[in-house]
Amino acid sequence: MFHIFSLKRTVALRTRQLTLVNQQLFELTLTDPLTKLYNRR
Repeated sequence: MFHIFSLKRTVALRTRQLTLVNQQLFELTLTDPLTKLYNRR
């Protein structure tokens, strides 16, 4: 039983981490890192 709880906790933690990293990647796509200007899309 503890093993299942541990796995669920690990999955939830990794999911939160991936969500945060995906948000950061999305924000990086909005601006040019050199000029800090918005990218055209």
